[in-house]
Amino acid sequence: MSSKRLYDTLLKEAEAAESEGEWREAANKHLQAVAKAPSVWIPHRWQAFLNYSNMWQQHSLKMTTAEWKILKKIAKKQEEPVLFRCKALYLRGFIQLKAGEMEDAAMYFRRALHTMKEVTPSENMKKINLTMGGTQVLLSARDQLFATLKPMIDEHLDFLQQPENVDAAVLQSVPRVGRQPDPSIVKRLTVGGSECDACHKSQTDVDEILQRCSRCKRAYYCSTACQQRQWSAGHHAACCKPDEIQPDDYLVLKGLQRRPELNGKVVQIQHPAKDGRWAVSIRGQSKTLSIAPRNLVHIRPAM
Repeated sequence: MSSKRLYDTLLKEAEAAESEGEWREAANKHLQAVAKAPSVWIPHRWQAFLNYSNMWQQHSLKMTTAEWKILKKIAKKQEEPVLFRCKALYLRGFIQLKAGEMEDAAMYFRRALHTMKEVTPSENMKKINLTMGGTQVLLSARDQLFATLKPMIDEHLDFLQQPENVDAAVLQSVPRVGRQPDPSIVKRLTVGGSECDACHKSQTDVDEILQRCSRCKRAYYCSTACQQRQWSAGHHAACCKPDEIQPDDYLVLKGLQRRPELNGKVVQIQHPAKDGRWAVSIRGQSKTLSIAPRNLVHIRPAM
């Protein structure tokens, strides 16, 4: 079967599955069509990618390993139009966001914004046929990037980076300074990367994406010089690998199945418990809880 015939077949199968309400099958066929298309700008390829994205988000589909690999390939392939690469990065970020991996989500969102800078004038002017509300419309790639995709990414990043957006239920578990949640801990609950942690230069003021500390994955720097200066200033004492836990550390609960209402709460490590677990305390509760290391996530380092 020729690549064009295979592409057309996958689109028809996706449409048929969609008409039957088989969203998982339809989404899979749409993404396969995007991946196996004989050319990057073949008609209906962008529509297929949008259909896949919409189905995944609207119907809370579970991401498969195969789909994750396809999105990764699209995001990295230089031959792909910037529009497709940015959409793939956005989807990877959205997937991480839904999984509670806030730092990784923000990383993909920033990569998408950075990739937008690579768009060429010819791609900006590329016209794309889309079906919207049953009507055929002609939109430019630039409109798709900067009028549609960029505002969504900006909104997600703004939400992740602002202390005032920390969930009220989570704030109840934060230690107090007087009657208010400790502002230093609240700030550490937000996602970093909007500015260099050493010189505080904004991400918008540097050409490249701020680099994460390779050890803790939660400190960000605009240069090697800033990273070295911050290390000497105190980050060496605050930095730890994700699986390194010590008494008195503040961490966040994640992935609890039996007590999901506790996920996101701030806890303080008290002492080792049985079977490699940790005894933790939550503000307002008199008893400690025994938590497995896999359900404990570090907040951002103090330095």
